[in-house]
Amino acid sequence: MILAAKTIVTGDGKTVLTDSAVLVQNGKILEIGNAEEMKKNHPDETVKDYGDATILPGLIDMHIHLGGSWRHRPDAMYFDDHLISYFALAAAQNAFGVGVTTLRDVGSEHLLCEKMRYAGKQGFVEIPRLIHTD
Repeated sequence: MILAAKTIVTGDGKTVLTDSAVLVQNGKILEIGNAEEMKKNHPDETVKDYGDATILPGLIDMHIHLGGSWRHRPDAMYFDDHLISYFALAAAQNAFGVGVTTLRDVGSEHLLCEKMRYAGKQGFVEIPRLIHTD
């Protein structure tokens, strides 16, 4: 798949490309270059053109509590291990919507994050890369 946009931030701290595209296959970036040349060199690839948008590397949230923030909800009395897991999974997946592709959980209980990572590796759920301390 080719992702094109007006601006691409490469993530090296200095390079910003205009009218460029990214070739992605199997979740890996294979090529970055001029959008028109990329489309010409890879005519069989699907193209998603985001117009005036900016494409940038995935962001990292370095401090999150996937398994703890449910305690502050007014309906916390309903939360058992299963509901806590659903709540944590939804929070992890919501990160994708704001460009976060890596989460660092700093203290969820009961091996929650380890089990969520395992579920992701098994293909049961899709979550960001997850680093944790439990």
